[in-house]
Parts: sequence; structure tokens; C-alpha cells
Amino acid sequence: MNRLKKCIDFQMKSMIKTTIIFICIYILVCAVLLLFISPSINGGFNSGFYIGCAVFIFVYVIAGYRENFNYLLMFSNTRKNIFFSSAVAFAAMSIFLAVVSILSIQLDGVLARLFEFGGNSHYGLITLMYNDSNMAAEFLWFTAFFILICSFSMLYSSLAYKLGKIFITFFWICFGISWVVLPAASGIDGASTFFNTLKAYFCVGVPNGILLAPVNFAITAVILGAVAYVISSRQSQTA
Repeated sequence: MNRLKKCIDFQMKSMIKTTIIFICIYILVCAVLLLFISPSINGGFNSGFYIGCAVFIFVYVIAGYRENFNYLLMFSNTRKNIFFSSAVAFAAMSIFLAVVSILSIQLDGVLARLFEFGGNSHYGLITLMYNDSNMAAEFLWFTAFFILICSFSMLYSSLAYKLGKIFITFFWICFGISWVVLPAASGIDGASTFFNTLKAYFCVGVPNGILLAPVNFAITAVILGAVAYVISSRQSQTA
């Protein structure tokens, strides 16, 4: 238990430091952009912080996975402790960034009024997908979605750690091709089925969909996390 606590402390310190740096940089960029945006714009103002969070989480998890795993393993920590300490840190990061995302949405409205922007500053991804959104529901949605990204990133990282450049190259080639193939094939029955399945997964157009989608996210996160754990529990230390 003492070793697990030390692993969690190490993971949390690294996570907190990097997350605060990310938030500060994002705020600075938004502040600079505000200076160059004309107040006459009718589209309102939306910082899109939660989108930046999703990208940050994915990059943060995969960027530090190998280094943190090898560092903690070097000090005779078990793979189980390393995995669960990572899970705790990532869950805490997801909750924290969900809170900041909610605050950023409220701040967007304040800035829109302060700088006299037109339009609706609350017109964003969540309001586009769900008509019955509120702060509590959005917090639940963001938290579950960020945890889902963490689980996927941990699975990606464990596979990349085990399989190396072969998996990394294959994954990113498929990822890049998908951005071209899926939009181009949107009218094909197979692609339509894919998009309809994706819509159903996110519970778009369903009553209380913003509350039901996090259930799907949580179930998927548990499955991906379990697979990542099985893979990581058999990993050897690498350079």
C-alpha cells in the first residue's frame, strides 16, 4: 500500500504540473486572440477549451507512458501499482479538467458580454448535440468523456510500448486515412451505418442523451482499461 501511495504521488505531481502549464498556455493564447477579434463579429465567442482538453489528455497520456512506466519499474514498483496509480492520476485529471471546462463555458459568456460580441457564446459542441444540457449534466459528460480518452490512450500506449514502431506507424496511417475516407464515403450505406452507430453511441437525438452518453463512455472506458491492464501487466522494461 505504501508503494502504491508513492506511485500515486509521483503520477499526481507530474500530472498537476503539466496540466497547469497547459491551462496557462491556453488562457494566454485565448487572451491574445481576443485582442485581434473584432467586437462586431456576430458569431459570439467560444474558447473551445474542452476540445483542447481532449487533445491534451490524449497527448499527455501517450507522451509520458513509457518514461513513467520505466522510471517506476526501475525502483521495483509492481506493474499493478504503476497501472493503478496512472488510472488514479488520469481520473483526477479528467475530473479537474471537466470542472475547468464548465468554468470556461461560463467565462465565455462573461467575455462575450464584456467585449460586446454578438451571437450566443454558449453555442458549442454540447449544445449542438443535446438540447437538454445544463451545468451538472455537462460536468458528468465531460468527466466520462475525458476518462474514456484516458483509457483509450492507455491502451494505445501499452500496445505501442509492446509492439513498437510497427503498431505506431499502422495506427497513424489508419487514423490519417480515416479523415479522408469517411467524409468521402458518407453517402455509402456502410459509412451511413457507421455514422448512425456513432450517433447512437453518443445518444444524440435521444431524450436525456447527455446523461445516457456518459454510461456508454464509462462502459467503454472500463473495457479499454481492462485490456490495457492485461497488456501492461506483462510488459518488460525497455530503454
